[in-house]
Amino acid sequence: MKFTKLITVLFLASLFISCSSSDENNTNDINNQNTFTIANNSYEITNAYIKRDNLGNSGLYTILLTKGEILDFNSNPQLFSNDFEYGIGFVVRVPVEASILPSITFNYDEVGNSNNYLSVLSFSNQYQISNNEVQSYNTVMNQNDVVNEEARIIVNELNDGTFNFNFNAVTTLGQFNGSYTGVVEIIN
Repeated sequence: MKFTKLITVLFLASLFISCSSSDENNTNDINNQNTFTIANNSYEITNAYIKRDNLGNSGLYTILLTKGEILDFNSNPQLFSNDFEYGIGFVVRVPVEASILPSITFNYDEVGNSNNYLSVLSFSNQYQISNNEVQSYNTVMNQNDVVNEEARIIVNELNDGTFNFNFNAVTTLGQFNGSYTGVVEIIN
């Protein structure tokens, strides 16, 4: 009888361990999707934001993918969580005013000859935050580092508030690519 209980306990314990291992692996797979790589260094993306500005009859959207939170984008100075580490930013433009960023591919266009285009790309890290205000940071890459206009971001709205972003560029620092799928905070 004791032996049967022992076998049952061991079986249940191994079942729980294998289930938790599977859950951890699935979580890691999701986390691996929310990353980007530049110059053979990988970075995790924990937060995503879209800010919309209207420019006459067109829309200008800033997409921010970060590790750390933006607490108030519209204040002056902007406010960040004290654990904010880095962020990548994309500025895209569409020819018509839209209430939400359309699902479309935005290719880099330095002079803005196309209807839907990516105009700014940047990556900054080493943020020093004190009392939620940026004291300093390091710009690693911006649109001046894009080689032969080889940069793009693909935007897909999956459902209300959830987006998928896939992006890549050829830069003077090497290949830059990554993706994010998750909830996006819309900033007005």
